[in-house]
Amino acid sequence: AIPTLDYKQFRSFHDRYYHPSNARVFFYGNDPVEKRFALLDKYLNEFEPLAEGSSHSAVGTQPLKKEPYRLHQSVPVAKGQEEKKHMATLGWVVSEEPLSEEEDLAWSLIDQLLTGNTAARLRKTLTDSGLGSSVIGGGLASYLKQPYYTIGLKGLSSKESGEEMERLVLSTLTKVVEEGFDQEALEAALNRVEFSLREFDTASTQRGMSFLFGAMSEWNYDRDPVKGFKFEDTLAAVKKSVKNDPMYLRNIIKRRLLDNTHRALVTSSPDSTLEEKKESKLSALLKQKKEQMSEKQLEEVVEITRSLTERQATPDSPEAVATIPRLTRDDLDKKTKHIPRDLSTIHGAALLKHEQATNGILYMDYVLDISGLKPELL
Repeated sequence: AIPTLDYKQFRSFHDRYYHPSNARVFFYGNDPVEKRFALLDKYLNEFEPLAEGSSHSAVGTQPLKKEPYRLHQSVPVAKGQEEKKHMATLGWVVSEEPLSEEEDLAWSLIDQLLTGNTAARLRKTLTDSGLGSSVIGGGLASYLKQPYYTIGLKGLSSKESGEEMERLVLSTLTKVVEEGFDQEALEAALNRVEFSLREFDTASTQRGMSFLFGAMSEWNYDRDPVKGFKFEDTLAAVKKSVKNDPMYLRNIIKRRLLDNTHRALVTSSPDSTLEEKKESKLSALLKQKKEQMSEKQLEEVVEITRSLTERQATPDSPEAVATIPRLTRDDLDKKTKHIPRDLSTIHGAALLKHEQATNGILYMDYVLDISGLKPELL
């Protein structure tokens, strides 16, 4: 609940920002385009476009600050659990404008080299410092209008440890710019980034949803929604820059982080009384609002609450349930999918090949007959 929000404000906000004029519609699959338009028309034809379109929801640009600054806040913890519960995060707003496709991809390399694994330069330095229990943040985020970079530690012993962490991060980045990256680490990072782009591993997320999430980071800000999926030319450009210019990645770090004055250190300290303070403040506010209400207004609130509770507890009608889309057996492909197979022999061993659209990645399994091995050798 938001005690300071009244129903009129709630309706106004919903009507303005949850209107189809402010929507993005995404389809994934090979269904006919005409069918999609018909489906959209069914839901959208009763609406009129807002006179202002979606301009009212455009996200403004935050100008970069001229000086670094610090913020401190309290966070709730259980009583007796305050020890070493401090946290600190160092963050930069990297740019006022979106990064170019090449620099955005170059940052994927930088992230791998600085924090991508336990041996990565910045992550290892912070971990070995003993200032905190584990590294948090760690990398560039470019899914908002303006890209930002964060790195931090949790499990600090004090607020002052956060200031020490800031000095350590800045000195480590300075060394990286001066000394560069290990060539073997750089090549490994390039391989990981390229493999990630080509495989497009969606893990447990449905592939269509992954495409949607990838598009929205650009589409939400009226930019090209398919920008992030076209990587071949960009990857080639990054590889060329890395090969021909030893300062390429180091100059990006220098410009976007070390020379960037829009930097904030946010420290958080534990407070076992914070939740109690918030509850007390909320109770006082609600008591004040109740005292300002007439008997009739209080009865209306009680009735609205009763009606809402009853509606929430009432099962949907069979007719309403029937409108929920469901897959049936008729939606399943009745033909068995054909996977091409090529069987040949190489150096006396059978080679079974399946040509598939794997985006340039070769997946290989070796099968060895070990039936002749003695059990003690297994």
